[in-house]
Amino acid sequence: MDTTEVYIKMCDCPEIQVLRDIGSWQNGDFIGDRVDNHYSVHHRGNDAWADVKPWIKHRIEWVWLPRQDQLQEMVNLAGREFCFRNEWTNDESYNDELASKTMVWRGESCSWVVHAKSMEQLWLAFCMSEKFNKIWDGGEWVTG
Repeated sequence: MDTTEVYIKMCDCPEIQVLRDIGSWQNGDFIGDRVDNHYSVHHRGNDAWADVKPWIKHRIEWVWLPRQDQLQEMVNLAGREFCFRNEWTNDESYNDELASKTMVWRGESCSWVVHAKSMEQLWLAFCMSEKFNKIWDGGEWVTG
């Protein structure tokens, strides 16, 4: 599960947050909280919360972090032909020790490429493109 600051920022948008009301979290959900752009991550399991990355303990703003299976449920893929191709690259724009993943979507109506660090980031980008015609520009969602 991606608990990076980048993924939290990607999830911190009205299109995703409206799908899970505060207080309606379920076992297995991941929640980030934000205080002055610093994040903590919590995991709900067996009706209790556990810190995943306890950077700060004060709840100011909750951000639901969908898991990959939850993201896949958001997009109706039944009967559609598609493929994802992941390529490992050394993309210096990420300024990170890890190589980035490139996902190429080959669908019925479009083809696009997105760079991401995790499958959650890749699937979130796909969901935002398919459902809301938005792309991640590295800092925010913009209309594609």
